Formats: sequence, C-alpha cells, structure tokens
Amino acid sequence: MDSLSKNQIKFIKSLHQKKQRQEHQLFLIEGEKLVNEVLRDKPEIIEWLIIKKNYAFEKEISKPVYFIDDAVFASISTLSTPPPIMAVCKFLPHSTDLSINFNSTFSFYLDNINDPGNLGTIIRICDWFGISKIHCSPNTVELYNPKTIQASKGSFLRVNVIYIPFEKLNLSPQTIVYAADTKGTNIYQTSLKSGLIILGNEANGISPSLKNYVHQYLTIPKHPNSKAESLNVAMSAAIIASEFSRPFLL
Repeated sequence: MDSLSKNQIKFIKSLHQKKQRQEHQLFLIEGEKLVNEVLRDKPEIIEWLIIKKNYAFEKEISKPVYFIDDAVFASISTLSTPPPIMAVCKFLPHSTDLSINFNSTFSFYLDNINDPGNLGTIIRICDWFGISKIHCSPNTVELYNPKTIQASKGSFLRVNVIYIPFEKLNLSPQTIVYAADTKGTNIYQTSLKSGLIILGNEANGISPSLKNYVHQYLTIPKHPNSKAESLNVAMSAAIIASEFSRPFLL
C-alpha cells in the first residue's frame, strides 16, 4: 500500500493553479463518477490514482495507486466535501483539425466566457445534443479548471474544446454565423439552419471585434410576466441547442 510523499502532496496541491497545470500538462479529476468515466473511456490519460484508505477500490489498473488518510485527502482536494477518490491526469491530445461541415450540423463559439461552471455546463449540453467540437476564444476560462471539469460531468472526455481566435477558424463562405443577443430576432419564430453560434461574455456580451462576422442575431424571448433581467449563458446554450437540434430529432 503506497502513500504519497510530502513532495507528491505539494505537487498535487500545485495543480490547483492554472500556471502549474499548463506547465506540467496535468490536471485533477475528483469523484467516483468522473474517475470511473475516465477509466472506462480514456484510461491512458491517468497518471496516478489517489484513494482514501477506507474506500473499497477493486478495479485493476497499471498506473500507480496511492492510499491516504482522510486528512491528507482533504488537504489536496479542491472540493469542500472531498470524495473518496481522485486522479492526476494528462491533458487530452490537442486537436489540430479545425474543420466542421456546417451543411449538416451546428456548434458554438464561446467568446470570453469567464465562469468555469458555465463552460463545464455548456460542454455537458453539447455532449447531450451530439455536438462533438466547440471552439473558444483564447480568453475563455480554461478547460482544466477544476470547476469546469466537475460541471462537465465527464462530457469533457467526449467534446473536443479548441481555443482559437475567431478569425483563424476554417469557415466556408456558406457558413451562417449566428450570435445570441437580447436584441436579436425571436429564436422561436426563426427558420434555423446549420451554422456557428457565438455565445458572448456573461457580463459584456459579444466582443465588438466579432460583430462584423455575424449574419443573424437571435434572442430567447422572456414571458410577458417575467421580471428576470437575463438568462445565464449556459441556460441560453441549452435552449439554443434544443432549437437547432429540432430538425435532427423529429
């Protein structure tokens, strides 16, 4: 039964920081569901498994496994209520394929999304609606932020997230670029086609530099009795994805 050394504990704690994750190309996943999904779908990215001593772990794995007591586990966890198992994982392979055939599908471009929970939820929404690839502006929050990984509920394993400036996207002249905006046309009264949908920053909306690329703005109208000021960007993504998916699901 192996235990973590002080240096290993210090190293795992350092992965709470983006700079260290980027430098070492490693990140943390926490919880039984996430670890089991990685073991099932991409076991090759696991570097170490770290398990509470009282947790019954019965899977066979060729990577190092460390059993530690609750206090040490709590000290290296990013969660207020630490689960019984976590893993140190390698970054997913970086995709260089920027092509998407928008003749038969749709996807999102996330413009400066700041909240990691929003990014993780959008990734999960994309997984639900069969969107296998999304693109993000370089200023969008990091995929490997612990809150993003948690909010994605394992969908980060199936949705390819690519960080790239919008102007470097390989879009054909026929690609329709939509954008979510409170002053757009009613999404429920619009004939939607395949295309790329820009979702803007939670507070400031779409960057001015992207507006020249937009062919059509869309809005999700609120009920006449609603007093809400706005929708969360992840909620908007779910509604938009549902509407764009309708022709494929009928």
